[in-house]
Amino acid sequence: FLCRSACPEGASYDLLCTYECVEIDLIVSGSGIHQIANQSIPCTAGDIYVLQSDVPHGFFVKESGEAMEIRRLFFDPVGWFGGDVTDPESSRFCYGIFSDGSMIAYAMLNTKTQNEVVSLYDRIQTELYDPKPEWQDSLRAYLTLLLITVGRYVNRAIKNLPGFSPKEWK
Repeated sequence: FLCRSACPEGASYDLLCTYECVEIDLIVSGSGIHQIANQSIPCTAGDIYVLQSDVPHGFFVKESGEAMEIRRLFFDPVGWFGGDVTDPESSRFCYGIFSDGSMIAYAMLNTKTQNEVVSLYDRIQTELYDPKPEWQDSLRAYLTLLLITVGRYVNRAIKNLPGFSPKEWK
């Protein structure tokens, strides 16, 4: 559900992976390349990506000796929410992050929003790894707030890969 990862030096673009859930990736430190299908996209600290299920992608460092830390959150909307927020065909899927029909949403967060997002990641992690009474409701609330916060930011930023037909990065 929630993990930190670092890109190994010398990783191959052949190592693209897919997940059967929505994924939110926040670049916490460093820089590199986010390979999404046929596109190589530069990424750096403060970038956030939200991917629908089954999107082939991977993170890679550009040069030997570089490091990149990524906070990753995986979830199935159907398992946490109800109604049109769980329907990929709805403009409200994941609280509107994919309202334009894209498979991927991206934004470069400002410092204030990045701090808010990191705080929400931390709260979600606490609820997962140290559950208290009503932890699932608390986690759902933090996840909702995370999606709304990121969605507000993403909806003013770059959108790409509508309908998941590969095209040049814009």
